[in-house]
This record gives sequence, structure tokens and C-alpha cells, in this order.
Amino acid sequence: MHVLILCQGFPPANLTSGRRSYHLAKRLVDRGHEVSVICEHIATLDQWPADLTGITVHRLHRITVPKDAPWILKIIYLIYTWFGRSALLRPIGELWGDVLLPTGRKARLDLDVKDVVRTFVRPDVIIASGPPWNYFEYARDLAHAWRIPFCLDYRDPWNIRDRRVALSLFDRRKGLRGWLVRIRQSRAERSIGRLAALITAATPGVLSNARSVLGMASGHVVLNGSPMSAPPTECSGDTFVMTYTGMLYEEQEWSLVRDGLELLAREHPDLCTRLQVRFIGPAPTQAPRAFLQVIRSINALPFVWTHGRMGRIETLHEQSRSDLLLHVGFKGKFGILPLKFLEYIGSGKPVLQVSTGRDLPEEILEKTRTGYVVSNAREMVDRITSLMERKRTGSEPDLQPDPVALSAYHWDASMDTWIDRLEALQEHTVHGTVAPS
Repeated sequence: MHVLILCQGFPPANLTSGRRSYHLAKRLVDRGHEVSVICEHIATLDQWPADLTGITVHRLHRITVPKDAPWILKIIYLIYTWFGRSALLRPIGELWGDVLLPTGRKARLDLDVKDVVRTFVRPDVIIASGPPWNYFEYARDLAHAWRIPFCLDYRDPWNIRDRRVALSLFDRRKGLRGWLVRIRQSRAERSIGRLAALITAATPGVLSNARSVLGMASGHVVLNGSPMSAPPTECSGDTFVMTYTGMLYEEQEWSLVRDGLELLAREHPDLCTRLQVRFIGPAPTQAPRAFLQVIRSINALPFVWTHGRMGRIETLHEQSRSDLLLHVGFKGKFGILPLKFLEYIGSGKPVLQVSTGRDLPEEILEKTRTGYVVSNAREMVDRITSLMERKRTGSEPDLQPDPVALSAYHWDASMDTWIDRLEALQEHTVHGTVAPS
């Protein structure tokens, strides 16, 4: 089977958007399939030295005006660009673009369907990973030209029907503009999604939301994966290090983290001289004032150390030097499972999940025995002080991961379930009919 994957990021560029597509491509090759990838050409200093053996990668640059666009659309693009040059007129230009320009206008690739069909070897199936959502459009158009099935993979929700699966960063557009975008994008999602031969999603919540938008009962969850568990490394020195990596989201329960750390500082000032809490990742900027104030309160504690975004290799190195990895729950949300969390459980380091609810992260930690869950400041303080005492005395860890349970969350296991469905789809296609997803 020859599979064509459409995705924004792909190694060696280290982007979260490419992690899932890469592991699918690599596992397809391992199982004897042919894989081609069309992705965006992204120049970044943050490199991921992944093995691309057996994967044919075509990297395309972004383009402002698609070459195959009709003349009227090119005029609309020019007007949109002209509006964007003025701070005063830019909001009008964005509204113009939302209403009249194609999906994902800021992430369009220099991809001409006729050129691709003419120059590429015809695949058996196409898989598009979104966001960006224009990649779904590319998959539909290429599949139509080649007369082959296409599949859509949702890493995040496109249009929001269930607010529990959405984070504010997905869409801050409000008012008339937000309403117009939702109407138009919902129609686009339905028109593309209902033609897909297979729908997959990274979490149950994202799949449930997509089903609601598409008006379909089909689709399958394919979780992201964790790396093969690394042997735990001893953290030398007397300092106990707890590390959080990645973005800080306003929906996370940071006030609970603040309360726990402040209580720890008040009750155990002596222990705090041997504690370092590290935050590695971009600092939040455009967010509610209350959230930013909570983060400032955390950063003001004397044992908190902050650092901007690091490269993948450096971040993994800092995780390996930690005694505990911090993960924070999303209050009132459903089915949110960050890729970072799955990498945490495969790191060989214990995870501290701070949350008042129960969702996928809590269930996974319980099944795999790779971490602890605390739901209030007192539990957080007791857990940290207990772990610090175990390190001081050299006691055996009180947590032994279950390798069998953990293996179910490895990348290969997740990708195998996906590939099994693709092979079944190909079997139906060969016999003259495309099976519904």
C-alpha cells in the first residue's frame, strides 16, 4: 500500500504538528508499506534528528496567492494584502479574508493539484492531518483527481460544538467576525468530512466533537504515543528538581499549583532551600489578567526557575535531570491529552498530576503506575515532601511502573491500530468498494 501523508510539520523540523504524522509514516515503513509526505518547508534551528529511511518527503513553501486560483480570487487576495498593511484597516481585511478567502489562508502551500497529480506516483490512499485545515481540502481535491479514498486525522477540533474539548487559543474571534467564521468553517468541515473514507482523532473528546459537526456516528480514536520507556536516571546532588515543560494554558489549574507551592514555602522553608521548580517554555502573553497574575505569583517564589522555549534535545535533557515531572489538569474540560503528557509517562520519571477532576491523564497514570495525582494544596505539599525525604534518605521509590500497561501507550501500539484500519480500507477499495469509516 502506498500512503500519501499531508501534514504541516515533519522532521527534521521539531514541531508538535509533525510528531504524530512522523510516527505513522515510520510505522508504515516498518510494516512494509510505501510512504510519501507533503509538508511545509519550515526553517527552524530546533532540529529533530529522526530516522527518515524509506520515507519520501516533499517540502513546499507557503504562498500568498495560490497559482491555480481563479483571477477573481487573486484580486481578493491582493485587496486582503493591501488592507493588512495598515493597522487601522487590518481588522477589516481579516473580516474580508474570513468571508471570501479559502480555508487556512495564512498556511496555504505552493501546491497545485494538477501538478501533483501529473508528477507524483499515484498513491492508494491519502491521510491529511489537521490543523491547519486547508490540508483537509488538499486531501479531498487530490483524492478526487486520483479517484482514491482519503482519510482525515484531527489532532485538535476544527469547529467547536462541545466547549469542553476546546481551549481558548483555538479561536479568540468574537462578535460578527466569529459568527461568520463559524458558519463558513462548519460548512467547509461538513462538505469535506462527509466524503472521507476514514475519520480518526487524537482523543475521544476531539472525535466526539467532530462527529457532532459532521453529523456522523463513525470515526476512531488513535491516541498519540509515548517513547519506549527510558531507564530512570539518578539525579545527583541534594536539590530536588520538579520540571514543567511546554506552554501554560489559562484553562489549567494553575491557582492550585500556586496554592500548593506557597503552602510548601510557608510550612517547610528549610526544605525549599533544597527544592527547584523549573518551568521551561514560552511565557504566556495574551491571556486574562487573573491567569497572568497567578503565573507571576508562582514565578515570584524563590525556588522557581523559569526559562524560555528550549530545543527538543535540551528539553529532554532537562527532563532527564529531574526528580519529578509536573503536569497540570484542565478544569472543566474533557478528553484533553497533551502529547507532552504521553512523553512524560515514557520518560522513566514519575509524574505529578495536579488536578481536581478525573479525565484521561488521571486514568493513564492509574493504569500505568507512572505518577501521582493530587487534588488540593495539602496533598501536593505532602507528596512533594514525601518524595524529597525519600531522595534524602536514599529510599526505594514507592512507585513501580507497569511495563505491560505502559506498552499500550507506546507510539508503535497506537500507530498499529491506525494502520490496521488503513489496511482494511485498502482491502475494501481493492475489491471495488470503499468501506465507511
